[in-house]
Amino acid sequence: MNMQLSHATRYFWECWSDLFDGVGSRRSLLKLFNAHAIIKELQDEMTYNDLLSANNRNFFRSTLGNYLKTDPGLEGVLRIHVREIIKEFDNYKRRPGYMKELCRSALRLFRDGTYFGSLLSSLKGMMTLEELGPAEKARVKAIANNMIVEFRNIGLTDDDIRPLPGKLFNSPVPFQGHVLWNFPHGIPFPENADEPRLAEYRKNLIAFDLALGENARIDAFSKFFNNDVEESHFIFGIDGLDVEETIMVSGVEFYSPSKNPRVVREATDGAVDSELFHFGPRRCATNALVHQVSKCGRRSAADAARNRVQKALSVLRRLRPGAAPIMVSKSYVVIDPEGRINGASTHTFERAEDDITKKFIINAEFISQHSTHLNDLERGMAKASAHGFSSKVDDALYWLRRAEESYSPGERLLSYWISLETLCSKPEKTSSNWFATNEKDSEENIDVIVAVVGKARAVTKAYEYGWTLRQQVMVANMNNGGRLIPPDLLVKAGFAHVPGEMITLRSFIDALGDLATIDLGELMNEQVEDLRSFYVDTKMALRKLAEFYRDSADEVNFVYRMRNKIAHDGNSEHPLLEFVSAMAGDYTHVMFSRIMEAFSHGDCPGPASALIGIAQNYDMMEKRLEDGEPVHQVLGL
Repeated sequence: MNMQLSHATRYFWECWSDLFDGVGSRRSLLKLFNAHAIIKELQDEMTYNDLLSANNRNFFRSTLGNYLKTDPGLEGVLRIHVREIIKEFDNYKRRPGYMKELCRSALRLFRDGTYFGSLLSSLKGMMTLEELGPAEKARVKAIANNMIVEFRNIGLTDDDIRPLPGKLFNSPVPFQGHVLWNFPHGIPFPENADEPRLAEYRKNLIAFDLALGENARIDAFSKFFNNDVEESHFIFGIDGLDVEETIMVSGVEFYSPSKNPRVVREATDGAVDSELFHFGPRRCATNALVHQVSKCGRRSAADAARNRVQKALSVLRRLRPGAAPIMVSKSYVVIDPEGRINGASTHTFERAEDDITKKFIINAEFISQHSTHLNDLERGMAKASAHGFSSKVDDALYWLRRAEESYSPGERLLSYWISLETLCSKPEKTSSNWFATNEKDSEENIDVIVAVVGKARAVTKAYEYGWTLRQQVMVANMNNGGRLIPPDLLVKAGFAHVPGEMITLRSFIDALGDLATIDLGELMNEQVEDLRSFYVDTKMALRKLAEFYRDSADEVNFVYRMRNKIAHDGNSEHPLLEFVSAMAGDYTHVMFSRIMEAFSHGDCPGPASALIGIAQNYDMMEKRLEDGEPVHQVLGL
């Protein structure tokens, strides 16, 4: 860098990186949202379900209310729209069209860049601040998160988004007579680049960089947000389909690369092989060619093109049911209209079963690591069977395995949910409430699942809170060559691990005060202080535990909404589907473990006792903290 960044911009960059690779990268539903994304979800909820669910109405209303207080991008007319949408919840049953139109007009403002521009302006407005207080830091964190969500909303992948600050807040780097610089400078590379032209090009880049101020660098985020439209022709390999004659289906051309190649052969000998794809030892007899228009970069365009191929194959499948499964390659080739190759992405393993790193190998190390857990699992299953819970456990395991082995995020989510519902639903003959205390309230299965699974996951998050930061501090130390933390503190914090000894979190907790005195980076130092406060201040721990439950309940409800979108509305292309599917897996595994623990280590008389006991565990933690019991003692650390 040839310039000193302001405090706000440096902190913004730290927050941005943390959301991908640090403590902030933990799966959390609200980090996937901003006001734009929530209003899109609200629009879907009104369209498909007429906003009938009280849980969903409360979620949308409270979340938008929080954004109205905390989102730096909600300014001017956009702020008015969000405020009026919140008010309109009270009138929705009487005039549903009014809220729908408010959402449509608000979404137009989001799409035209009004919101994104407000986020940039808000960040630039803090550049003159020498110190950032808690309110300013919360504002910067919100700007970073909401900008990332906006980039996802337009279709950029996380691999595209993660490096953006590094492209903008850097300078040209000389390399072997050339200059490397990822900033979107717009200076064209010279044609017929001889040495005088290259020298002039380098001179122009350096002059452009020297003239850039911090404001201009921040404004340059909009160049990635408002990318020019690019046209690309993608070629994918197709396994399981044998095309003898070229056919066009839904704008996708399926052809034989041996009979009708689309890559020109005159360039290099390698051009011949580049059009041939393999699934393990099998060579694809068919390719798919797609013309894709996109403004979101090569990776996002490839994902969109592959999705179009999947849709075309779904059309073809209608004409030939019962045939062998068809798969689309992860690898692809990009060609120009003349058939010349101008890009490619190659994957060694097209199928999970071909990937040797994903083989399920049972060896001495595996048995050593998992034998105790396997014994506990089988003991829990035996006790569950003795209390009439055997079939549900077997069914839940079946759907859990099916989810883990599925290629499709939609199929994984549905299978995870079936497993979760199998474990947590009340027996059919049970009419009494387990949790609701109002006699007029009648519990549905989803109410029980939210109460039990939400509280089970909240307790798990309380344990993960310390372990997650411990891992991040270790990574920060390694990234600094092991010199960030003094040797004596490494031992005290439990980082100098002796093989064979159990790693405990308590050592790290006891060292938090010392770690807070080391320069770990402004954001990580704050995270260390927050974790230290969590363990020493029972009131803060209570607030954090309630936050974990509130977030977990919202996440379970959202997984359920996504399940309904797939099962009832046929929506399998939601941009958050991959993430929500992984979240559903987290919840299902946690729930299965808690139920097995209840049967394995206790005198649990049946499934109702196990599920109610899991929820009560959270309630008892709250009561113990309210009575002032030390946090580490409540958590058993």
